Amino acid sequence: MSVNSVEFSWNGKPMKGQEGDSIFAALYRNGIRSIATTRKRHQPLGLSGSYVSGLLARVNGIPNVRVDCAPLECGATITQQNCWPTTQ
Repeated sequence: MSVNSVEFSWNGKPMKGQEGDSIFAALYRNGIRSIATTRKRHQPLGLSGSYVSGLLARVNGIPNVRVDCAPLECGATITQQNCWPTTQ
């Protein structure tokens, strides 16, 4: 069984995932372990379902998408949100 490669971008950086992956799985495979920070101390929140705010990102311009539930799409643009300093 061959797995097709899917290209997407994370904060403007091109990356590759596998067809059928969630965004979470694709980011994890590419070495991304944190996509959000705490509001007060700006410490990283891990990719964990314990803190939903640690799983939210902007996907193709749509804010507050849970990356553990959303499927990876070819050409998707995924960016951090609610982080300091801002990436937008």
